[in-house]
Amino acid sequence: MATKNLDPGNIIKQVYQEGTESLQTNVVGTVDISASSPIPVVIGGTGDLSVLASMEIPFSSIPNSGASPFEVVASLGLEAKRFMVYDTTGETMQIRIGASIGTQLFLTGPGQADTFDIAVVAGTRISIRSNGAAPLAGTYVITILGN
Repeated sequence: MATKNLDPGNIIKQVYQEGTESLQTNVVGTVDISASSPIPVVIGGTGDLSVLASMEIPFSSIPNSGASPFEVVASLGLEAKRFMVYDTTGETMQIRIGASIGTQLFLTGPGQADTFDIAVVAGTRISIRSNGAAPLAGTYVITILGN
């Protein structure tokens, strides 16, 4: 991934865009795109990490704090090491790690473009919801890296 602008928000958007563009193809029949064939990336001397999941979530899919979280990944195929987020919703978000209610969570601020080094074992569910009111605009991009 070559980029001139190393702003975290631009990096996240570019990883998402390149990852989704490389998966776009005309295929006849059944296609299985999974973490068994991850997209390799190298970020700032951290070694080889692969994109395990990357999703652009529209504001209309993100529930408020009283509702069940939106599932990003039902079960990680490999161990996660880093989360990259880009938020234009204007709301604080809960990234929930674990069971349907979420056994652990971390918060990302409104309008945040950041990277979090958080290790999560394979087989874990990742979900998201607002920490307050449901967002009224924007999107939330989450990219999960690991190996």
